[in-house]
Amino acid sequence: MTALMGLSQILRTAKLQVITDLSAADDFARLCNDLFNAGVDLIQVRETGLDRDQSVKVLESARQVAFDHRKMLVVGRDVELAAAYGADFLHLGASDGELPSARAKLSEFSLVGRSVHRAEELSSTGADYLFVGPVYGENVPGLGLVGEAAVAHPVVDVNSLPWFAVGGINADNLDEVLEAGAVRIAVSSAVTKAADPAAAAGALAERIGQVWRESNDLRSYVMAALGGGGALLGQPPAPPGPHDGPRAQ
Repeated sequence: MTALMGLSQILRTAKLQVITDLSAADDFARLCNDLFNAGVDLIQVRETGLDRDQSVKVLESARQVAFDHRKMLVVGRDVELAAAYGADFLHLGASDGELPSARAKLSEFSLVGRSVHRAEELSSTGADYLFVGPVYGENVPGLGLVGEAAVAHPVVDVNSLPWFAVGGINADNLDEVLEAGAVRIAVSSAVTKAADPAAAAGALAERIGQVWRESNDLRSYVMAALGGGGALLGQPPAPPGPHDGPRAQ
């Protein structure tokens, strides 16, 4: 288990999550190191293509890399692998079973995320964080669900449930997702299928980070999430931005 920074703090200050698989690179630990260096906060592993013992071995090879960066690996949609690996984070799809049964196989400190596709699911999952989407594609909830998530779980409220917009997001459409109210983004092919995954991740991380840096409310959110400190301390106040709430007069 990661101890230097609490799991909740890592989650609440996360901005970019990349979804990949263990066969995405010959050296998975090196890929993780490159992506973490580029600004990725969470790397979620799905569809490993390996048996469980091999998957655990590869995940273990990257555990220290994540620890060194104060970032996290997430096991996606495989409760048994998460249990075998001792995962700090598990992500479940909308149809991947009940959370209580998944939690029972994990450490009491592990966090579990859930994908949601409808507005009525936003407040009824019992998860520690949400994936909201898909944002792009055919017959998908789209940007409307992103806006509803921003209302149900205000991004500047440290007591609100963290959530990531997901589904078809890339550098070309990122700004309209941010304008719809998202401040955390999850991507897959925008990074994993790029000619230079680290560079692609870095560009996304920089744009999302800019939103956090330019919002007074998000800066305050970070300080509250970290217990009064954080990387954004000491920077001058920013003018109100689209993710800031109303100012007292």
